[in-house]
Amino acid sequence: MLAHKQSLTVYRIHESVDGSQITEFEQALRDPSSLQSFDLIPSIPFQGQFFLQKSDPKKPSWFDFLDDGINDLIVPEIQRINAVLFVKVKYHDDQIFAITFGQGRYLLRPDCIMKNYGLRVALNVIYDQSDGQSTFERIKGIDAKTVAENTMRTRRQSDRRATFETFGVDIQRDLLRAVTGIPISSGIWGTRISGSDSISINPVTSFDNLGDICKNVAQAYNDDAYQQNFEWIDNLHAVTDPQILKELNEVLIEAIKTGSMDVAITVPEIVDWEDISNFYFEFDSANTFTDPEDVNLHDALESSKKLENLTIKHLRQMHLEVLYSDDEVARWPLLRCLTGELKLGGNDYILSEGHFFEIRKEFLDDLDKFISKLPATTYPLPSSQGDVPEGEYNEVAAQSSDSYLLFDKKTVRISSHTSPIEICDVLTDDGCFIHVKRKLSSSSLSHLFAQGWVSADLFHMSQEYRTDTLTKIREQEQEQYDSTVDRFSKYYSTMNTPGDYEVSYAIVAKWNGRNLVQALPFFSKVNLRRHVDDLKRMGYKYSMACVDVT
Repeated sequence: MLAHKQSLTVYRIHESVDGSQITEFEQALRDPSSLQSFDLIPSIPFQGQFFLQKSDPKKPSWFDFLDDGINDLIVPEIQRINAVLFVKVKYHDDQIFAITFGQGRYLLRPDCIMKNYGLRVALNVIYDQSDGQSTFERIKGIDAKTVAENTMRTRRQSDRRATFETFGVDIQRDLLRAVTGIPISSGIWGTRISGSDSISINPVTSFDNLGDICKNVAQAYNDDAYQQNFEWIDNLHAVTDPQILKELNEVLIEAIKTGSMDVAITVPEIVDWEDISNFYFEFDSANTFTDPEDVNLHDALESSKKLENLTIKHLRQMHLEVLYSDDEVARWPLLRCLTGELKLGGNDYILSEGHFFEIRKEFLDDLDKFISKLPATTYPLPSSQGDVPEGEYNEVAAQSSDSYLLFDKKTVRISSHTSPIEICDVLTDDGCFIHVKRKLSSSSLSHLFAQGWVSADLFHMSQEYRTDTLTKIREQEQEQYDSTVDRFSKYYSTMNTPGDYEVSYAIVAKWNGRNLVQALPFFSKVNLRRHVDDLKRMGYKYSMACVDVT
């Protein structure tokens, strides 16, 4: 067969799903009955099957709009074609790969795809040191996900080859989702390689060589050379044990039914938000919304009579759909859109984009050790009398000492920021910025930690912010007292070094005898360590306060 340069996107298919062995290619497809199936010619040296999807021809969504103002407009109808080629090869044991064409990845069942498979392959191929030619300036782009107050998905590209560090990935907080770079062995992989769940390459090859390409992919995945520089990507590793997955699914369903788990609904891919008209659930298309983050999953399922008999299979069959401004519709299984944290058998797990990840014990132990050593505040704060609003608690806290000044909702605007900055919630007369937040959810805690860091960073680095903050302090003191008593003399002095000040995080919650290590969600611990490290680098003192609700 004639060889030529061909772009290929390859997925590795799980051996089993939901406890059932995958023996037929159709088992890895969402809806095999809607696809045309083609067998390979007998001389092809590997097992495989090809599936094709053809959409009905139609005019582009913008046709009607333009047709109103253009005479005799003729635009041909468009037919979209998507496809997937399954390849089964023997590498230690039988392995199934899916090579997709067009939007063929949407033909696959998401739960059949091995997570982060292509990422590991790409790192091993880009930094292949077997021939001694490897250099570190081989990366062209990365995708990362930061789980904080909001889940942030970023794509960073360089106009030339660069080191991994050039892209500013925070290995403590960011989840590496994809990497693009230059392979050492271009004869095998082509001139570029991108790895995420899939592996994308552009080798010079022929159809009958696809089996060997899949074997090369399997061999690269089995290599552990990536751990020399990227061991940290295994801090979260995908759960593949069928029994553990079954138990995690049961825990998830029970948590959703009872509303006991902080489950966020997120868009699982990078999207162009300016092109989106609205979102909706397939089972309730009449109710649209502009941001899935604003939707309570428990309430949405309950109002649609879907909650009582909910199963993990239902979460895979239900879809979050997005309508784009060009009338195109994208859809994802609802399970793939859920993010949360679970515990099972003494281990900690993350649910992210429909897959469970176990947190590496050594990483979690190190994180917990850091959290356990954070100093407790020396500033007494009253307990919360019931589940009162945060603003009411801040007023009570500020009134509990003559040394405290209420600063809740007092903000400063500066030219370098589009939104106002919260100074703190309570200010002490000897230089402590106390930031208060209710609840132990990841989103609220991430907001708390970021609020303290942003205020401290600007107070240290921005003369404009520092001047305006000191003005606010004088105004607030004048408002609270009828005289200009110089109780906050430290702020009026020329000593503006961070070491003169302290940032204290106060969390108001039902602690039930738990400490920070026991109560904080995993990603909150990660974010807290990051922000405390930043405060330390700037020279600030820092402390924590666990305020109980009585």
